[in-house]
Amino acid sequence: MEFHKRYNHLGYSFPSVPEGWMPIVTKAVADIEKHMWPQWLPWYVCNLIHWLATGNSVVRIKYRWAFNLRQRLTKGQMITDIKEKYATLRIYGSFCSEIDEIIKQAVRACNETCQECGCKGAVDRVYAGWVYNLCARCSRKISDDE
Repeated sequence: MEFHKRYNHLGYSFPSVPEGWMPIVTKAVADIEKHMWPQWLPWYVCNLIHWLATGNSVVRIKYRWAFNLRQRLTKGQMITDIKEKYATLRIYGSFCSEIDEIIKQAVRACNETCQECGCKGAVDRVYAGWVYNLCARCSRKISDDE
């Protein structure tokens, strides 16, 4: 199942992050789900509640009763955006301290991972019209393209 369909009930879960970081982001979002929604509730029910509450939006309320139910179940937590900005992973939203720690670990892991190929280790910030977090091989590939 596609990432954004599986984790739609968390809020905005269609990340615009580089391919090399997707395993890290997928793990972080799965960990966030464990802290955000009750474990006894199946994910498809969470998706339904989220859809009834917000219409799969982060700025709209579709049905007030469903929104109140979602707020009670999640303690008001929601992801509002997932993206890469200035070669750093960004996950925005309203969270508890446990979820903040999950996000910090994911950001640290992404800072040590090439955003193109996903290799770990010797990764540098490269400024080539955009800021990239790349290994030496991917950095050469970008510089050869210019």
